Amino acid sequence: MEELEENRFSSKALEDFKLIDMAVAGDDKAYAKLLQRYKRPVYHMILKMVRNIDDAEDLTMESFQRHSEAWPGLKRFYIQHLVVSHRYQ
Repeated sequence: MEELEENRFSSKALEDFKLIDMAVAGDDKAYAKLLQRYKRPVYHMILKMVRNIDDAEDLTMESFQRHSEAWPGLKRFYIQHLVVSHRYQ
């Protein structure tokens, strides 16, 4: 990453961006690590919106499933958006 980006983001965010690149390239372990890190925060964000535990669980898994099926450019955009959004909540 460029030096400017390294100054803008925390070391954990930069690590996440590397995991995103690896996941987009087809690394299932990197994608699983992102899922492990963000499943719970995404679930809670969705739960606040739908106010139903079962629906929140279903929508959380559906959102990750859809991201994993998206074409690489779109998947990268959504995962990065998720990471950055969560960091600034």
